[in-house]
Amino acid sequence: MIRAAIYLRVSTDRQAKEGDSIPAQRDALLKYIDDHDDMILAGTYIDDGVSGTRSDRDELNRLLDDVKAGKVDLILITKLDRLYRSIRHYLNMMDALDKYNVGWQAIWENYETVTPQGRLIVNATMSFAQFEAEQTGQRIKQVFDYKKAHGEVVTGNVTPGYHIRDKHLVIDDSVADQVRDLFRHYAQVGKLYEAVRYSGPDLPKTKQGIKQLLQRRIYTGEAYGNPNFCEPIIDRDLFDQVQLQLSRNIKNSQKRIYLF
Repeated sequence: MIRAAIYLRVSTDRQAKEGDSIPAQRDALLKYIDDHDDMILAGTYIDDGVSGTRSDRDELNRLLDDVKAGKVDLILITKLDRLYRSIRHYLNMMDALDKYNVGWQAIWENYETVTPQGRLIVNATMSFAQFEAEQTGQRIKQVFDYKKAHGEVVTGNVTPGYHIRDKHLVIDDSVADQVRDLFRHYAQVGKLYEAVRYSGPDLPKTKQGIKQLLQRRIYTGEAYGNPNFCEPIIDRDLFDQVQLQLSRNIKNSQKRIYLF
Protein backbone atom coordinates (compact mmCIF):
# COMPACT_ATOMS: atom_id res chain seq x y z
CA MET A 1 0.00 0.00 0.00
CA ILE A 2 1.14 3.53 -0.80
CA ARG A 3 1.17 5.73 2.29
CA ALA A 4 -0.04 9.07 0.93
CA ALA A 5 0.29 12.29 2.93
CA ILE A 6 -1.87 15.23 1.92
CA TYR A 7 -0.49 18.76 2.11
CA LEU A 8 -2.83 21.78 2.05
CA ARG A 9 -1.98 25.47 1.96
CA VAL A 10 -3.82 28.73 1.46
CA SER A 11 -2.29 32.16 1.97
CA THR A 12 -5.08 34.66 1.26
CA ASP A 13 -8.86 35.04 1.43
CA ARG A 14 -8.84 35.58 -2.33
CA GLN A 15 -7.40 32.11 -2.92
CA ALA A 16 -10.03 30.61 -0.65
CA LYS A 17 -12.82 32.34 -2.58
CA GLU A 18 -11.40 31.05 -5.88
CA GLY A 19 -11.83 27.43 -4.87
CA ASP A 20 -8.51 26.84 -3.12
CA SER A 21 -9.94 26.87 0.39
CA ILE A 22 -8.64 24.38 2.93
CA PRO A 23 -11.93 22.36 2.97
CA ALA A 24 -12.00 22.24 -0.84
CA GLN A 25 -8.41 20.99 -0.98
CA ARG A 26 -8.98 18.45 1.78
CA ASP A 27 -12.14 17.02 0.21
CA ALA A 28 -10.46 16.65 -3.18
CA LEU A 29 -7.33 15.00 -1.79
CA LEU A 30 -9.23 12.56 0.45
CA LYS A 31 -11.49 11.60 -2.44
CA TYR A 32 -8.40 10.96 -4.58
CA ILE A 33 -7.09 8.54 -1.97
CA ASP A 34 -10.49 6.87 -1.64
CA ASP A 35 -10.59 6.36 -5.42
CA HIS A 36 -7.27 4.49 -5.36
CA ASP A 37 -7.37 1.08 -3.71
CA ASP A 38 -3.60 1.00 -3.38
CA MET A 39 -3.44 4.17 -1.22
CA ILE A 40 -3.99 4.91 2.45
CA LEU A 41 -3.87 8.23 4.26
CA ALA A 42 -0.55 8.69 6.04
CA GLY A 43 -1.26 12.13 7.49
CA THR A 44 -2.76 15.58 6.91
CA TYR A 45 -0.59 18.68 6.94
CA ILE A 46 -2.15 22.16 6.72
CA ASP A 47 -0.41 25.53 6.44
CA ASP A 48 -3.31 27.98 6.67
CA GLY A 49 -2.56 31.63 5.95
CA VAL A 50 1.06 30.98 5.00
CA SER A 51 2.70 32.38 1.87
CA GLY A 52 4.12 29.91 -0.64
CA THR A 53 7.25 32.03 -0.89
CA ARG A 54 8.20 30.87 2.59
CA SER A 55 10.22 27.68 2.62
CA ASP A 56 10.12 27.55 6.43
CA ARG A 57 6.50 26.51 7.07
CA ASP A 58 5.51 24.70 10.26
CA GLU A 59 3.35 21.99 8.71
CA LEU A 60 5.64 21.50 5.73
CA ASN A 61 8.52 21.01 8.14
CA ARG A 62 6.47 18.46 10.07
CA LEU A 63 5.71 16.66 6.81
CA LEU A 64 9.40 16.53 5.91
CA ASP A 65 10.20 15.17 9.38
CA ASP A 66 7.71 12.36 8.80
CA VAL A 67 9.25 11.71 5.38
CA LYS A 68 12.65 11.33 7.04
CA ALA A 69 11.10 9.03 9.64
CA GLY A 70 9.92 6.73 6.84
CA LYS A 71 6.20 7.33 7.40
CA VAL A 72 5.36 8.65 3.90
CA ASP A 73 5.66 7.18 0.39
CA LEU A 74 3.86 9.89 -1.63
CA ILE A 75 2.83 13.50 -1.07
CA LEU A 76 -0.46 14.62 -2.61
CA ILE A 77 -1.30 18.27 -3.30
CA THR A 78 -4.03 19.91 -5.34
CA LYS A 79 -1.80 22.25 -7.37
CA LEU A 80 1.90 22.82 -7.90
CA ASP A 81 1.89 26.25 -6.25
CA ARG A 82 0.54 24.80 -2.99
CA LEU A 83 3.99 23.27 -2.46
CA TYR A 84 6.46 25.36 -4.47
CA ARG A 85 6.76 28.97 -5.58
CA SER A 86 10.39 29.09 -6.74
CA ILE A 87 12.76 26.83 -8.63
CA ARG A 88 15.29 27.00 -5.78
CA HIS A 89 12.71 25.88 -3.23
CA TYR A 90 11.64 23.07 -5.56
CA LEU A 91 15.18 21.81 -6.13
CA ASN A 92 16.08 21.95 -2.44
CA MET A 93 12.98 20.02 -1.43
CA MET A 94 13.44 17.47 -4.20
CA ASP A 95 16.94 16.74 -2.89
CA ALA A 96 15.40 15.95 0.50
CA LEU A 97 12.59 13.81 -0.95
CA ASP A 98 14.89 11.87 -3.27
CA LYS A 99 16.95 10.64 -0.33
CA TYR A 100 13.88 8.83 0.96
CA ASN A 101 12.39 7.79 -2.42
CA VAL A 102 9.31 9.96 -1.88
CA GLY A 103 7.55 11.61 -4.81
CA TRP A 104 4.64 14.00 -5.03
CA GLN A 105 1.64 14.51 -7.28
CA ALA A 106 -0.70 17.46 -7.99
CA ILE A 107 -4.16 16.02 -8.53
CA TRP A 108 -5.71 19.11 -10.17
CA GLU A 109 -2.81 19.50 -12.59
CA ASN A 110 -0.70 17.16 -14.68
CA TYR A 111 2.34 17.41 -12.45
CA GLU A 112 4.14 14.62 -10.62
CA THR A 113 7.68 13.47 -9.80
CA VAL A 114 7.04 9.75 -9.75
CA THR A 115 8.19 9.29 -13.37
CA PRO A 116 11.20 10.74 -15.25
CA GLN A 117 8.83 12.44 -17.71
CA GLY A 118 6.97 14.05 -14.83
CA ARG A 119 10.18 15.39 -13.32
CA LEU A 120 11.21 16.88 -16.66
CA ILE A 121 7.87 18.64 -17.07
CA VAL A 122 7.95 20.03 -13.53
CA ASN A 123 11.53 21.28 -13.93
CA ALA A 124 10.64 23.07 -17.15
CA THR A 125 7.42 24.49 -15.68
CA MET A 126 9.14 25.80 -12.57
CA SER A 127 11.92 27.38 -14.63
CA PHE A 128 9.46 29.17 -16.91
CA ALA A 129 7.29 30.23 -13.95
CA GLN A 130 10.26 31.77 -12.17
CA PHE A 131 11.40 33.44 -15.38
CA GLU A 132 7.96 34.97 -15.85
CA ALA A 133 7.89 36.12 -12.21
CA GLU A 134 11.28 37.77 -12.59
CA GLN A 135 10.20 39.40 -15.86
CA THR A 136 7.06 40.69 -14.17
CA GLY A 137 9.12 42.04 -11.27
CA GLN A 138 11.44 43.80 -13.72
CA ARG A 139 8.52 45.36 -15.57
CA ILE A 140 7.02 46.59 -12.30
CA LYS A 141 10.38 48.06 -11.28
CA GLN A 142 10.65 49.86 -14.63
CA VAL A 143 7.17 51.33 -14.16
CA PHE A 144 8.04 52.50 -10.65
CA ASP A 145 11.36 53.97 -11.82
CA TYR A 146 9.51 55.90 -14.54
CA LYS A 147 6.97 57.20 -12.02
CA LYS A 148 9.69 58.31 -9.60
CA ALA A 149 11.67 60.06 -12.34
CA HIS A 150 8.54 61.92 -13.49
CA GLY A 151 7.28 62.87 -10.04
CA GLU A 152 4.36 60.41 -9.98
CA VAL A 153 3.31 58.83 -6.70
CA VAL A 154 3.97 55.11 -6.28
CA THR A 155 1.87 54.52 -3.15
CA GLY A 156 -1.27 55.91 -1.60
CA ASN A 157 0.58 57.06 1.50
CA VAL A 158 0.75 60.84 1.54
CA THR A 159 3.14 62.94 3.62
CA PRO A 160 1.35 65.58 5.72
CA GLY A 161 1.31 68.81 3.78
CA TYR A 162 0.58 67.19 0.42
CA HIS A 163 -2.30 65.50 -1.34
CA ILE A 164 -2.50 63.58 -4.60
CA ARG A 165 -3.82 65.15 -7.78
CA ASP A 166 -3.43 63.52 -11.20
CA LYS A 167 -0.86 61.05 -9.82
CA HIS A 168 1.36 63.87 -8.49
CA LEU A 169 1.86 65.36 -5.04
CA VAL A 170 0.51 68.88 -4.72
CA ILE A 171 0.70 71.12 -1.67
CA ASP A 172 -2.16 71.09 0.80
CA ASP A 173 -1.90 74.71 1.87
CA SER A 174 -3.49 74.50 5.34
CA VAL A 175 -1.35 71.58 6.48
CA ALA A 176 1.75 72.85 4.66
CA ASP A 177 1.57 76.03 6.75
CA GLN A 178 1.63 73.89 9.89
CA VAL A 179 4.69 72.05 8.57
CA ARG A 180 6.53 75.30 7.83
CA ASP A 181 5.69 76.68 11.28
CA LEU A 182 6.93 73.48 12.92
CA PHE A 183 10.25 73.54 11.06
CA ARG A 184 10.82 77.21 11.92
CA HIS A 185 9.87 76.70 15.54
CA TYR A 186 12.15 73.70 15.97
CA ALA A 187 15.01 75.54 14.27
CA GLN A 188 14.60 78.26 16.94
CA VAL A 189 14.10 76.16 20.08
CA GLY A 190 15.89 72.94 19.12
CA LYS A 191 13.83 70.80 21.51
CA LEU A 192 11.52 68.01 20.41
CA TYR A 193 9.23 68.19 23.44
CA GLU A 194 8.65 71.87 22.65
CA ALA A 195 7.96 70.98 19.02
CA VAL A 196 5.35 68.44 20.16
CA ARG A 197 3.56 71.10 22.17
CA TYR A 198 3.73 73.49 19.20
CA SER A 199 2.67 70.92 16.59
CA GLY A 200 -0.39 71.80 14.52
CA PRO A 201 -3.68 69.84 14.62
CA ASP A 202 -2.87 67.80 11.49
CA LEU A 203 0.67 66.82 12.54
CA PRO A 204 2.01 64.10 14.88
CA LYS A 205 1.75 64.53 18.63
CA THR A 206 4.68 62.40 19.79
CA LYS A 207 8.42 63.10 19.91
CA GLN A 208 9.14 60.18 17.58
CA GLY A 209 6.44 61.27 15.14
CA ILE A 210 7.72 64.85 15.10
CA LYS A 211 11.31 63.70 14.67
CA GLN A 212 10.39 61.52 11.70
CA LEU A 213 8.41 64.34 10.12
CA LEU A 214 11.32 66.78 10.51
CA GLN A 215 13.63 64.27 8.78
CA ARG A 216 11.48 63.89 5.65
CA ARG A 217 13.55 65.20 2.77
CA ILE A 218 10.49 65.19 0.54
CA TYR A 219 9.60 68.56 2.11
CA THR A 220 12.48 70.01 0.06
CA GLY A 221 10.86 68.58 -3.09
CA GLU A 222 13.31 65.65 -3.30
CA ALA A 223 12.32 61.97 -3.25
CA TYR A 224 13.60 58.69 -4.69
CA GLY A 225 16.77 60.40 -5.88
CA ASN A 226 14.76 62.90 -7.92
CA PRO A 227 15.56 66.46 -6.66
CA ASN A 228 12.43 67.80 -8.38
CA PHE A 229 9.95 65.11 -7.42
CA CYS A 230 7.39 67.60 -6.13
CA GLU A 231 6.95 71.23 -5.16
CA PRO A 232 8.92 71.96 -1.97
CA ILE A 233 7.32 73.11 1.26
CA ILE A 234 10.61 73.82 3.07
CA ASP A 235 13.69 75.45 1.58
CA ARG A 236 16.88 73.38 1.74
CA ASP A 237 18.70 75.77 4.06
CA LEU A 238 16.00 75.49 6.71
CA PHE A 239 15.84 71.71 6.26
CA ASP A 240 19.62 71.38 6.66
CA GLN A 241 19.53 73.60 9.72
CA VAL A 242 16.91 71.36 11.32
CA GLN A 243 18.90 68.21 10.50
CA LEU A 244 21.96 69.71 12.17
CA GLN A 245 19.90 70.58 15.24
CA LEU A 246 18.44 67.07 15.38
CA SER A 247 21.91 65.51 15.19
CA ARG A 248 23.07 67.69 18.09
CA ASN A 249 20.09 66.59 20.16
CA ILE A 250 20.90 62.95 19.47
CA LYS A 251 24.50 63.47 20.60
CA ASN A 252 23.37 65.29 23.74
CA SER A 253 20.87 62.55 24.61
CA GLN A 254 23.64 59.97 24.39
CA LYS A 255 25.78 61.74 27.01
CA ARG A 256 25.88 60.20 30.48
CA ILE A 257 26.59 61.84 33.80
CA TYR A 258 28.51 59.71 36.30
CA LEU A 259 28.72 60.79 39.96
CA PHE A 260 31.71 58.57 40.73
